[in-house]
Amino acid sequence: YKFKMDYLNPNSGYLEISEERKKVEKSIIYLCFYIAAADGEIDPKEGEIIKNWVEEQRNSASEGKKEETKKRLNENILTSVKEAKSKDLSISQVIKDINDNATKAEKYEALELALAVMSADGIADQNELDELDIISKKIGIDPKEYKNLRDKSITKVDVVAEKEETNTDNIEDRKKKLASLIGFDPNGTKDEIKKYLNKETGKWNSMIQLKDPKKKARAEEMLKLIGEVHKLFKIYEQD
Repeated sequence: YKFKMDYLNPNSGYLEISEERKKVEKSIIYLCFYIAAADGEIDPKEGEIIKNWVEEQRNSASEGKKEETKKRLNENILTSVKEAKSKDLSISQVIKDINDNATKAEKYEALELALAVMSADGIADQNELDELDIISKKIGIDPKEYKNLRDKSITKVDVVAEKEETNTDNIEDRKKKLASLIGFDPNGTKDEIKKYLNKETGKWNSMIQLKDPKKKARAEEMLKLIGEVHKLFKIYEQD
């Protein structure tokens, strides 16, 4: 994540932009640790992604501000980790701060880093994915662009297809989980879901041909999940 912010924006003063960027950087750190803790624990690999991003912000600062920047962001890390672990971190406030201070580019920066954090431990955790889906909407990210970013992240992780659910009480939960993972509205009509699944099948089928064994395995896993969706939603059965 080699993202460099131009602090000298001709449309407003140096100090104003600098203060806005500080708020944005703090919000990004809080967002990422909130996502990291969504599955109940913060994996060291997730923390490493955030620390690397902090180092890049330090490197992009002016020579006289590098250490000050590192100290400020490290303080943000310590505070956000504490709040995330104790579940005192208010994601609604983080979202508000992002919407109040971040540019469109910075919103994408925040979301891409959060997706990198989500995939850092090699597992597409459902709680993390659900949170990111909601957050992306609340900060105004284009749904199609978000879907593309999300799919790229999923190709890098292990998407574990759990044993197909046979317990009637749990089938609805399984439907919601699969819909969230694959990215469709479980309340849509059969035709809408079928159309979406056909598009997704074509996309993941094309990735089966890739030489990268990890991406190929992810594609095979996603196709398996799509097959389960067809069965659970009874796509080809008449109403």
